[in-house]
Amino acid sequence: MFIKKDELTIRSVTPDDNYMELIIEVDGQPVGEMNCHNMGNKIAQISIEIEPAMRDKGYGTRFLRILIDELFTNYNYVKIILDVDINNHRARHVYKKLGFREVWAKPEDSVVYYELKTEML
Repeated sequence: MFIKKDELTIRSVTPDDNYMELIIEVDGQPVGEMNCHNMGNKIAQISIEIEPAMRDKGYGTRFLRILIDELFTNYNYVKIILDVDINNHRARHVYKKLGFREVWAKPEDSVVYYELKTEML
């Protein structure tokens, strides 16, 4: 996978579409990474990590929008899932803003699970 949109670049560093490790860059400088794992049945599990100095600038939301569009449009996934620490309120806000729906919380493990389906967009 290689996507360039404005100053943002997403590029895969793994050759396999079943598990993609993606470097995310702003103006050619790495600012974090995303991962995408094919779970079967047209379901992708994703994650994102942005360098602390680059947070609160909207990059996470923009990178996720690009990845979500790519996975639904060009990889034909029908559902994207992810999990997040229950106390990561910034990430939880972003996921909800992008249309993800909380499907399950496991407070004893401090984890919340989200999903986004094509029909939810």
